[in-house]
Amino acid sequence: MQPFLKNNFFHCLVFLLTVLPSCFETKKLKPANSEFQIELSPFSTIIDMEVGEKNIFILTNKHEVLGFDTNGTNILDTVFSPPRLYPNGAVEVYINNTFQSIFYHENLLYFLGSNPSDIIKFNLGTKKFSKQNLNMSEKGLHHVIGSNLNDLIVEFRNPQKGIFQIFKVIFPSLETVKLDEFTKVSSQNKFVSFSHNDTIFIFSALENGLFKYYKKDFIKVPEIFFLDSILYKGNIKGIMDLSEYASLEPWQRNQYQSDKILSAIQISDQESFYLLKLLNRTDPDSPESSIVLFKKSGETIIRKILEGYQFAKLDPETEAFLGFTLNNEVVVISDLASLIQ
Repeated sequence: MQPFLKNNFFHCLVFLLTVLPSCFETKKLKPANSEFQIELSPFSTIIDMEVGEKNIFILTNKHEVLGFDTNGTNILDTVFSPPRLYPNGAVEVYINNTFQSIFYHENLLYFLGSNPSDIIKFNLGTKKFSKQNLNMSEKGLHHVIGSNLNDLIVEFRNPQKGIFQIFKVIFPSLETVKLDEFTKVSSQNKFVSFSHNDTIFIFSALENGLFKYYKKDFIKVPEIFFLDSILYKGNIKGIMDLSEYASLEPWQRNQYQSDKILSAIQISDQESFYLLKLLNRTDPDSPESSIVLFKKSGETIIRKILEGYQFAKLDPETEAFLGFTLNNEVVVISDLASLIQ
């Protein structure tokens, strides 16, 4: 081989081995199956969980951020924007903002504020926090309803005006794109989002139909969805006097809330998983709620009640199950099908 051709062949080979693989990476590595027990501070509850390449991260209602490796060794224990606490350790009030979601991207943890739409970033290398405000509607509530490797799908709602908007937040630039807006939306409605190929899917707890947003032009295409026959679509009772509400039994309080769509994942064109929290509104002798996993393969639907969990989530980047049990055990399962067999 001629020296010129040899050198060019070598450079092309280096390009193929180093650059192209990163172009085709679409998911984080599958996490190892893990199960270990942790101890939370008094009156702390888990709000969200996330997985990195080798670690598991937890956000609590006190804005505590905990990190563990897959063996359960604690690698991170910090707090940001701490709420004011009662003497017993319970949350009294959130002073500046509330944060209910955690997202991992390239060695950074991101936390989205409910109101205003602040993004708190935590650098896992420098162990430092920083803050950036997103360009989204401000006078209302912001919540993450879905994510993929490089995007967050965020809902904004103004309960007084009945306005619901959907934004996409692009990483790492944090550029925001408004996808859609609904009006006259019930404040009790809950939404969830997931992505597959070039389509963003969004569906709600109270409305009927699945909405598809194609990335090219974000055309909304509604279609009937099987969850419409599973989620409670009846009337949700209106807000009452708080003292009277507090005196109700849990199953009676559920009459004021919609079922919750916890998360969803589209594995392929034919296979998808949906995690729901279905509320008991009628039976005082039954559990307050059930966490139920659905697997849809073509037209076949399999249902499995997941018992013993106080928190559960499907992670779209790794297609793994993240859970926290009533016995304070962190559970990570990389094979979703094994959960429902």
